[in-house]
Amino acid sequence: MNKEELYNEVISYIAHAQLWHRLRSIEDWEDLNTLLVSMLDTERRVLQHFGLPCTLQFSGYLQLLALKDDFSIADITVMLEELEAEAILYLTSPVLTNIEFLTMARAKRLAIDDVLPILNPNLRADPYNEELYQTQFLTGGLSATDFLKQFRLASPDNNFIKH
Repeated sequence: MNKEELYNEVISYIAHAQLWHRLRSIEDWEDLNTLLVSMLDTERRVLQHFGLPCTLQFSGYLQLLALKDDFSIADITVMLEELEAEAILYLTSPVLTNIEFLTMARAKRLAIDDVLPILNPNLRADPYNEELYQTQFLTGGLSATDFLKQFRLASPDNNFIKH
């Protein structure tokens, strides 16, 4: 994706997000869900451009910009520079095994939306995963290894987790 395409993606995202926020209390949920899926796809493409997973932390950059009423092209430039800096940090960080990552995630009490995309880029939190993570793993009821075993059993793609 070249720079112009990247700017167009971000501008489209902001327009969709602002429309979604305005219409969410009055529109049909099916239409809003279609708009939301479009926004999530755009988040994923923009973050993928930088080599970043679609975590809550990184998608938050786009979400915060979308909530700004008076954004400008300069704001987009700053946000893209911030994402590039985050990408450099992320991509040059030491590689962690899933066990090491989950141990760190527990210590920092990371949100599930910052954990699942690291384990598998295609995952989003669902009620079971959220319950398992929040009430069993973060509280110490499950070790990282046991969490991965439980998660593997519940995952439709049973072979994605390696440790």
